[in-house]
Amino acid sequence: SALATQARRLHISFLYVLGGCSCALVCGMVALFEYYFAEEPQTEARRVASAVDEDDDEEEEPPPPPVEKKAGLFDGLDLVLRHSYVFNLLMISTLYEIVLTVLDFEMKIVGRARYGADGRGAEEFARLMGQFGILVNSVSFLFSLVLFSYVVRSLGVRSTLLVFPVLCLVATLLAYGFPSLWTLFIATALLKALT
Repeated sequence: SALATQARRLHISFLYVLGGCSCALVCGMVALFEYYFAEEPQTEARRVASAVDEDDDEEEEPPPPPVEKKAGLFDGLDLVLRHSYVFNLLMISTLYEIVLTVLDFEMKIVGRARYGADGRGAEEFARLMGQFGILVNSVSFLFSLVLFSYVVRSLGVRSTLLVFPVLCLVATLLAYGFPSLWTLFIATALLKALT
């Protein structure tokens, strides 16, 4: 995000190459982590065999592991249809993602229209998106570090769970009433930071 604010100096193509290298670096880090820290899973037979004293004359074979029912393709759908709270969780998580995606898309459309489609406009838009990323990450960090425990203590868990849907509704109404770039920028940044 911080590098995108320097898009005019670094050029967009360099930022794309840097992003691709970052993805490759993450893949390499995961591979190294698995190589150095992954443990071989112990089977039930190994655990039983190590627990049995080998000096015993009478060796019993361990009982066979219970047969586990494999998950089916539609087990998740079955849970959603049978339990209303699972259905409500699905609706809440899906709706806020849809709202955030629409607000984010609208902000990007308005931003691209404002800065133009030429090379200089693309650099200015990349700078705007870099500032957006910095704001989202900063607010998210500060909220997680300082404010979240205060909000839960002062409002309680039940009321705290209602804060985000209410903020989502207010942001949507503000974006609909005042569809400027900065309204969308701040509303989308705050909602993304609080998720």
